[in-house]
Amino acid sequence: MIKLGIKKIEYRSDKNDMWTELKTVTLSSTLKEKLTEEAAGKYSTVTVEAEIRNSSKNKDIILQYLSKWYFHYRITDMNGRKYLIGNDEYHAIFNYSRSFGDLNINGYDISIEYKSPEQLTAIE
Repeated sequence: MIKLGIKKIEYRSDKNDMWTELKTVTLSSTLKEKLTEEAAGKYSTVTVEAEIRNSSKNKDIILQYLSKWYFHYRITDMNGRKYLIGNDEYHAIFNYSRSFGDLNINGYDISIEYKSPEQLTAIE
């Protein structure tokens, strides 16, 4: 299993669209890849986790939209390497939960999960 620190998370709905950055809390994002062998073959499961501060109606709309439709994600690690997560055949799944009150900072916890027969590879 590999684990990397993430500098930037971007998304787009189509390969012809421009990338849009998802503003996350600095140093809160991680990318993990785990390789497994199943009856159908070997798979790579990639999980990206991050935090977003300050919940708002606008952020609610964006996160709901990301969780209801399939998007492609571009992840930039702390060394500047970029990775693509999700494609038209193997979809990345976006989930989020709201956190507020007590000791939690007002905001969201997000995760992006992606399972594919191809290992994670840097594109740049």
